[in-house]
Amino acid sequence: MQASPKAALVAVWVCACGLIAPGLAQAGRPLDNGRQAEPVPVASNQILVRLNKPAHAEAEQARTRGRNAFKPGPAGRIARTDFDALPTLRARTQNEARRWNVDRVRPLYFEEFAHPELAAKHGLDRVYIVEVPEGTDTPFMAAAFAELDEDVELAGVDTIGGVAGFIPNDPSFSVQWSLRNVGQSVNGVVGAAGADIDAGGAWEIHTGIGGDIIVAIIDSGVTPHVDFGDRMVPGRNTDNPIVTPNLTTDGCSHGTHVAGIALAGGHNSIGVAGVNWGGKIMPVRVLNGCGGTVSALANGIIWAADNGADVANISLQYYNLGTSDQTLLQTAINYATEVGVLIFAATGNNAMGGSVTTIAYPARMRNTVAVGGTNALDQRAYANGAPNFFISNYGTQIDLTAPGSNIYATLPTNNYGYLSG
Repeated sequence: MQASPKAALVAVWVCACGLIAPGLAQAGRPLDNGRQAEPVPVASNQILVRLNKPAHAEAEQARTRGRNAFKPGPAGRIARTDFDALPTLRARTQNEARRWNVDRVRPLYFEEFAHPELAAKHGLDRVYIVEVPEGTDTPFMAAAFAELDEDVELAGVDTIGGVAGFIPNDPSFSVQWSLRNVGQSVNGVVGAAGADIDAGGAWEIHTGIGGDIIVAIIDSGVTPHVDFGDRMVPGRNTDNPIVTPNLTTDGCSHGTHVAGIALAGGHNSIGVAGVNWGGKIMPVRVLNGCGGTVSALANGIIWAADNGADVANISLQYYNLGTSDQTLLQTAINYATEVGVLIFAATGNNAMGGSVTTIAYPARMRNTVAVGGTNALDQRAYANGAPNFFISNYGTQIDLTAPGSNIYATLPTNNYGYLSG
């Protein structure tokens, strides 16, 4: 099931025992002034600047004086490919460029226009490409240039797009079939092209960078990782909140894997790409190792809601709950929902026992989004081609399905690996 870019904006992930949170829910969130937030572009290492007419006229005069820098082009016009316009700009704009360690400023069009009057009418002759070193925060830089209103008419990121959606430079992106499935072999399983969430198309709309979404990973804890550690916010241990309330490191490897699928940094030349490259991770440890109680889970849901979570991800499964357990868990979920938290939960991995129509708790409860798993062939998920290990649960309460088999993501101690669920 190939999702559209719009659908991928609220893409829900399944990983080892369940779901991972929607990565790009920040797009379109209302601002305080009532306007809609602009999508954050996939930024290149250059920005586009259009000078106003007076500043451009001065730059052109300086350019004409240095005309011997130009070379004849293929159509007989003057080639401007190698021309650095920085020395022709006014002092204030030059100083701003040097503050950002600008490599070069060159005209947008690489030759003299064949129709200069028409180019001038549309302002194309006043547009320049400003090149900077890799790693520069070009959205922030563009905003700084836009403030130079004595010289600059428009400034913005030179955004990356393309036919197949944006492909980040994370070294292991090629095995992340769930983000981009071209029929590659991943961990011994050959996938079906298109059985993914079309993440590249979604990233052309929003990468999550610049957003403030806080995702509570309600799980076994999250160990800080080089791919997301700088975006972790304070969490809580509700399994033992009296003795070790601040112990939120991962006791099972599971929560760290889930966190990376949702929120590992993308296009940072490190490891893997998450769905949301800029969101915050709130680690809520509700398990002792890989198991825990319903009361710890309920406390974790409440704590996340009380401490600013926008989304809660519960990649956990509980079965055969009694009336008291069900009531406690449902009321905690209702509390968080009324605070404004969007709750996603896994349908479970227990279908191999014959309970194929039994959705696990809390996914089967009201006010949760129940998510089942699929594999690289767009089938119901099972691990490494072995149905006797697990099969994703389904039933009347299911809301969505998402990739959940052979998912390569972050593990504790700055490692990476495959998990399924």
